[in-house]
Amino acid sequence: MPENDYLYKPVENVRSYTALASHAIYSIEWNIELMKGSPIKWEPGNEDRFSKEELIVYANEQFDNLLNFVAHAKETTELTNKIIDVLNHNAHHRGQMITYLRMKGVTPPIL
Repeated sequence: MPENDYLYKPVENVRSYTALASHAIYSIEWNIELMKGSPIKWEPGNEDRFSKEELIVYANEQFDNLLNFVAHAKETTELTNKIIDVLNHNAHHRGQMITYLRMKGVTPPIL
């Protein structure tokens, strides 16, 4: 999404593109702490506060943290189910973000 459209939202009562990305990334951070057994209070702050560059850095940090956590965690069914929940949650919001991109005439990136 071009940075000048980061605050785009198709209707007033939904999150902006920035807020969707921020929410998805913060949920990774929050869930890692939950899975470690040291849950933190859900306090994402202003989800529209990030620039494009800041979101990219934040996303890379949190995905790296998730990969590192998974690589070093003791495998259990409960942990596997929680990781699946985290991935499903992020896939849901990625789908919303792709819809926003298409509404703005932007071709979504292919993973």
